[in-house]
Amino acid sequence: MLARYVKIRDAIKMVAAVEDLLHRPIIHRQAVQLVNKLEALDSVCVKLQSEKRTLADVRLLFDAVMAKYPATSHHLSASARIVHSPVFESAVVKLLSDRALTAEEE
Repeated sequence: MLARYVKIRDAIKMVAAVEDLLHRPIIHRQAVQLVNKLEALDSVCVKLQSEKRTLADVRLLFDAVMAKYPATSHHLSASARIVHSPVFESAVVKLLSDRALTAEEE
């Protein structure tokens, strides 16, 4: 809905009956910035749905999201509470990336 508002705002400004209901320019700029961030995150969601996606690919995507949006690190890090076995995940990612395993991961 927010994306639709951003898309049609210029046309809405032409309608006198609703002109007074429009957000101030600063609110509109914030809405545009939010839509841009949501589109970027949506592209990550689409990439995650690929059938050929590996755990190593997912870790790279999550690391990129955490670098851009640090607030997500609590939920997306390899040590997040949702990860059942961080050691297992780390080992799989390393094997898929052709890297050496630590003693704990073997």
